[in-house]
Amino acid sequence: MPLQSLSWLLCCRQGFTLLRRDYGEKEEEEESFELRSKDELLSPGRVGWLYKEVHGTWLRQRKHWFVLTQDALEYYSSDERNAKRLGMLVLTSLCTVIWPDKQTYKETGYWNVAVYGRKLCYRLSTKHFNEAIHWACAIQKVIESKAPVETPTQLLIRDIESSTENCLHRVWLGIAAQEVSLYKQGHREPFECFSYNQISSFGICEGNTFKIIMAEKELIFETSSLRKLSEIGQLMNAYIAIAHRKHQRRAEDELFGLSLPIPESPSHPV
Repeated sequence: MPLQSLSWLLCCRQGFTLLRRDYGEKEEEEESFELRSKDELLSPGRVGWLYKEVHGTWLRQRKHWFVLTQDALEYYSSDERNAKRLGMLVLTSLCTVIWPDKQTYKETGYWNVAVYGRKLCYRLSTKHFNEAIHWACAIQKVIESKAPVETPTQLLIRDIESSTENCLHRVWLGIAAQEVSLYKQGHREPFECFSYNQISSFGICEGNTFKIIMAEKELIFETSSLRKLSEIGQLMNAYIAIAHRKHQRRAEDELFGLSLPIPESPSHPV
């Protein structure tokens, strides 16, 4: 048995032991459960009926057919082959599973399992303790198998640090809500920043070049991607409009970076 699978089995076994000891259940029931479910605990997916908490309705819980895959937790209108999928929570390394607890069971009569994503939260419940533990183990296993998810800012910094291209005139153009920044290869801190109020004009020039004109300098960037130039223009239009209207900028705006070589023309130094 692979070491990772064995660790998951031991983890689930310990969870059963502690919880059942707390609830006063018999040891032989735990052992028989382990013999029945060892393969199921180590399987990649799981299906079954669960109750899902629903907001904005008098019926707080509705029963759905849930399917756990290697990438998501999905629920359907029924267990038929062509049943309509009603929702899906994509599982990444940022997701969290809250295991069932005794206090909630005493208050509601259900064993609850909550799955938190970046934007969604599925609150699931069942009347059977074993089933709740099964689902918690299986979902946690999928989450642990995912590669770490990085934000756009982390991706930009990682790319800057890891780049080994030998190009003296290559810089990174960072476009954020508050300012535009210029980065040198291998440096995580910008060597120059300027606000949108300093920009007098900008736009796409001949070929795949993008020009930013300020009072004291003129920057001309070059890239092989027209799509990148279009994205730069759209972002700068939006942020300049915000700056001129003096709206409050959101602190959580992510840095948007593009790798753009600068032409070697001495008339346009950076």
